Amino acid sequence: MKYNKRNVDNLNKLADNTKAAAFKWYQYCVDNNIEVLIYETIRTVEQQRENVRKGASQTMRSYHLVGQALDFVPIKSNGTEDWNGYNKEPWASAVRYAKQIGFEWGGDWRGFVDSPHLQWNYKGYGTDTFGSGDYHVKAEEKPVWTNEKNPNDGSIGTVTLANAVNGYSQPDMKSEYYAKTFPGGTYKAYGSTGGFVGIGGGVYVPNDALEYKAYTAVVTPNGKVNMYRDARISDETFAGTVDASSTWKVLAYKDRMYAIGNNVWLPADAVMIV
Repeated sequence: MKYNKRNVDNLNKLADNTKAAAFKWYQYCVDNNIEVLIYETIRTVEQQRENVRKGASQTMRSYHLVGQALDFVPIKSNGTEDWNGYNKEPWASAVRYAKQIGFEWGGDWRGFVDSPHLQWNYKGYGTDTFGSGDYHVKAEEKPVWTNEKNPNDGSIGTVTLANAVNGYSQPDMKSEYYAKTFPGGTYKAYGSTGGFVGIGGGVYVPNDALEYKAYTAVVTPNGKVNMYRDARISDETFAGTVDASSTWKVLAYKDRMYAIGNNVWLPADAVMIV
């Protein structure tokens, strides 16, 4: 999270119950890579009076004065604010989650719409308390984007076998197709068909004997990337663009292209595989 320290410092100024709810919401943002800047929480009477004078607020009975509100702005992948981003994903999901856990959102107000504003009504205006101490958040930094460590063997995920499992030369458990028995452990996955996953060497294991984890493709942060309707880059197969830093589940690999949907492919050089 780009503004993690500033966000945490501001959240710790809130009243106790509001702070607990706000940190729960902020942890959701962190866990889902939703970049935000929490630029204001508690205000002084003088600050609120100035906001009313400028038209930024309409009342001196602001929930900011009693530590029961925060203001935030979406942060785009290039690090700039997006004041029109509240109804766009992923920030719309953050707003929905805030409302789900009990916040009132100023973007729902009629008349004076205040999209940056999240308000914790608790038991009413000024009913929250102070004194719980500082909270902290598990805010792991995103890994630096690089495609230098991407797999070059055509794998699209991993499978974990809890116990020894028979492998077959065809996606079929007939005895004539038996190839070898694999001990429990983790193996690379190269595709799936007919209830089986290929784990290399032309060998398949049944889906019900494994735990499958698909790779995630993280798009370069340097800008939008073209997507294609086939594992072939051409004007004929162009299918639009995906956003910088967006993440996608890998479904298939072919000719240095990753499938992220039904007939939707991205160039391998434009994604980091994790």
